[in-house]
Formats: sequence, C-alpha cells, structure tokens
Amino acid sequence: MIEHEQLLSVVRGVKGGIFSRRPDIGGVISSASTFLISRGTTLGDLLLTTTSLLRDAAALAAGCQDEALRARAGELLKTLAAAENTPQDLARFQHDEITLITLLCEMGSNPAVELLLRMMYSLGVSAFPSIFEGREDLMQYRRTARVRLLSAIVAGDVEQAQRASRQNAHFSRSRIDHSLLDQRMIMPGTAS
Repeated sequence: MIEHEQLLSVVRGVKGGIFSRRPDIGGVISSASTFLISRGTTLGDLLLTTTSLLRDAAALAAGCQDEALRARAGELLKTLAAAENTPQDLARFQHDEITLITLLCEMGSNPAVELLLRMMYSLGVSAFPSIFEGREDLMQYRRTARVRLLSAIVAGDVEQAQRASRQNAHFSRSRIDHSLLDQRMIMPGTAS
C-alpha cells in the first residue's frame, strides 16, 4: 500500500531492497482521496474548504513580486480572455481550471496552500465529474470569473482578487445543482 501511495520504492533483485523517497503531490492526493472517501466527504465539504483556500491563494498571488511568474500570469490572462466566450468541452475546461490554480499556487509561494488547493481541485474534478457536465452556463460563468480573478492578480490588487474569488465561490455554489452538494465523493470510474 505505501508503495502504491508513492512513499516507498521497492526494488527487487540481487541487491534489491526498500528505498524511501519524497512523495509527490499525486501520491499525497491519492492518500487524501482515500481518507476523504472513507469519511463520507461531500462536494459541499470540498467547496467550503476550497473557497477559503482560493481566496488566500488569490491574495498571495496578487502580492507576488516574481517578474517571471507575473509575466506568465499576463500571458495566461491573454489566453483565457481570448477564449472567454468560446464554449469548451469538459476536459479543456478542467485543464484551464487546473492551469490557473497551479499558477496561483506557484505565485503564492506557500507550500501548504499549494498542496491543499491543488488537492481540493484535483479531488473535485475526479470525484465529482457531474458538476459541469452539460452545464455550459456554469462553465461560461467560471471562464468569465477566471478572467476577472486573473486580471486583479496581474494588476496586483489584493482586495479585488479576494473579492473576485468570493463572488465566484458564492455564484458557483448557488448555481451548482443543490442535490450535488450532499453527494459523497466517489472513486473515479465508479458509480455513486
């Protein structure tokens, strides 16, 4: 099990043995997913946690002084703004969400926020695939919200970034099918 969770490497052979290694974020997410599923975690639970984390990540990213990261944010803003009103399939939509979250985490330089936020988004995408399926209206709102949030971050406006994050969370939660909020996490590829 701990080899599966990427905490150990088992090498077999004449000089084989067990070697420890640093876990990567994928291994941590896998372990966290197992724990959260065993505890009956719901989409509402994940959204509550993600809302606070995203607000903090947005504030940290807006305060980022690293010019290379700020330039990447500017380029991502141009890309997202150009596609803001273009319908996307679910895979592309989720890719853009994760790309933005990953960049915010890099800009924030807070490993704890990065781990938790990336974990929450990855879990939400894999454990609750029905959130955005057939919901172009919700995806459109989120595309616009991404542009608004990233614009505030590129401008270095911490208050506006936090405000955009709060507004997005409130709107998204109010527009997600309420029956999904009480839905428990499932393992990817299984029926609920």
